[in-house]
Amino acid sequence: FEVCIKQEDALEASGMKKMVSASTLQVGDELIGTVVRIEPYGVFVDVGANRKGLLHIQTVADLYKKFIDGEKGLIEAGLERGARIRVAVLKNEKKRLALDFTSDVKADDSDDDAEKEKKVAVLEEEEEEEAKNEDVVAEEQVDDSADDDDDYGYGNYEVDEDEAAAWAAYAAGGEDYDDDDEDRDIEDALGIG
Repeated sequence: FEVCIKQEDALEASGMKKMVSASTLQVGDELIGTVVRIEPYGVFVDVGANRKGLLHIQTVADLYKKFIDGEKGLIEAGLERGARIRVAVLKNEKKRLALDFTSDVKADDSDDDAEKEKKVAVLEEEEEEEAKNEDVVAEEQVDDSADDDDDYGYGNYEVDEDEAAAWAAYAAGGEDYDDDDEDRDIEDALGIG
């Protein structure tokens, strides 16, 4: 425990930094701040002033070009409590300090967008190539199945005489086939037929 005569000395001894008056901050001033509170509408950032600044959720959504879902979305965007971010003063009116991302943060994000677009283009080309390969494989399989002589393909299918007679009876609606009707047997057994 140390006794100091000047306030600056006391702040220095305690490790606290001196706060500036929020009214001295001008629009466009770039600052480094720490996220201190997360709300559904944005995050409050300590920029070293006697008032916390608000970085609105819409500003974050505009930067990431996607919907930010409240507190959870802000945390997913990297704005968890204690995060250090570079911000600029957007407005300083009526004891309210509105913040925005600095131009270099926005430029970094636009560079990331260009890289993302390149990656997306490469992925789309790979997907098209895979689709072409799949089409070729499918055509080969169709060609192979046409040559097969199995009972399940569309190849040469031979029907024996008994099966041909059963199909003929079915097509003609003959009584011989209807006597073997499983559905009718089940309905009769249940008493609903």
